[in-house]
Amino acid sequence: MKSSRSGFSLIELIVSVGLFAVVMLISTGAYLSLVSLDRKARATNDLVTNLSFAIDTMERSLRTGSDFTCTGTTPDTGGGGGEDCRYGSHTISFTDDLSQSVTYKQLEGAVQQCVGLSCSTLTDPRVNVSDVTFYVRGQGTTDSIQPWVTYSVKGTITPDAVNGPITFTIQSTASQRKIDL
Repeated sequence: MKSSRSGFSLIELIVSVGLFAVVMLISTGAYLSLVSLDRKARATNDLVTNLSFAIDTMERSLRTGSDFTCTGTTPDTGGGGGEDCRYGSHTISFTDDLSQSVTYKQLEGAVQQCVGLSCSTLTDPRVNVSDVTFYVRGQGTTDSIQPWVTYSVKGTITPDAVNGPITFTIQSTASQRKIDL
């Protein structure tokens, strides 16, 4: 009588389990790396969305505003209302469409909006704003130029503690909607 041995030997089983373990270890490492990259991408996206919200808020207010006044520590502060601010200023004040006084400025690494006496921070604490500069043209009453404001925002965003900060510079221009005749 012949005995039939079907199946795998012990060596074959050890080799196949070892290969399976190596493949699973490599794929687990790749999966964990992808999870980490996804977290960083989501955090960066959240911060960019927050920064975009702050820029859009300023843009809308500036478009519907009037009587722009620059103040700050730059060489040409623009003086009182009705004058251009050609060399830039770190703070801008104006009257919004509801006749309220609105001020935008950079304070302690954030963009701050003050409506009347109430001030609020527009940017996330992980967004570090190092410089905000406003330029106003066409504000004079004797010119025939529609008032417009160009502003630049510089800083860094830090999505997490592991990866380094990401530097950004954003510049935009808003022209006053109210006709300046």
